[in-house]
Amino acid sequence: MGFDISLSPSKLHKFEECPSCFWNQCNKKLEFRGIMASLPGGLDRVLKGHYDAHRKNGGALPPELMGKVPEGTKLYGSLEEIRKFRHWKSNPHKPTIQTKSGVVSLIMAYDDLLVGPDGISNLDAKSKGDVPKDDGAKYYQTQLDSYYLAGLLNGWTMTGIGYLAYYYPESYRDGHMAMGCEVFGLKCDRDRVMDLIERAAACLKGERPASGSDCEICKFTQLNYREESTNGK
Repeated sequence: MGFDISLSPSKLHKFEECPSCFWNQCNKKLEFRGIMASLPGGLDRVLKGHYDAHRKNGGALPPELMGKVPEGTKLYGSLEEIRKFRHWKSNPHKPTIQTKSGVVSLIMAYDDLLVGPDGISNLDAKSKGDVPKDDGAKYYQTQLDSYYLAGLLNGWTMTGIGYLAYYYPESYRDGHMAMGCEVFGLKCDRDRVMDLIERAAACLKGERPASGSDCEICKFTQLNYREESTNGK
């Protein structure tokens, strides 16, 4: 007998990191949250406003993106349209996927979308403390794959490339802080994320996986449990 579950790109990434923590998060509503920095969230809000100011100008790209994405690319849609995609509740893309374990609803919230000569691409803005050393695929590939899959399932013509725009402080002069921007285009893979969704759904249907040997959260909880057991004797 199947069951219905909802998975987001962040939950799928958690499954990749540690199936045990993923199982606890989804089935037992147990999730460890450290102190959340407010600066990245504030910068994210400012960048969305920055993009939208240019969107009003016929979808023209912000200057820092010019020459870093295919020629002829513009920002997607109107303000009303993009704002719906930015919250998972109003996002028009709510695909369901039939897995061997049950029906999976894929939920997500986009930063922005690009429309180019060959189709639509996801654009996700990230903040960094310095020039990025690599494209960040280790952390964000699943996110871009998920957005790509959602677009395909909803009938869009997708380019197969997702873009990460990293913003970082570059210099301070004349009373102003200059921000740098590096853009990376990552190739997206439908089959990879479909396989990930299938395995994640199977994990949730089964018993809780063993704690991950490399997971810091698992190590902490196991240590805490052993200390409590010892003190309770």
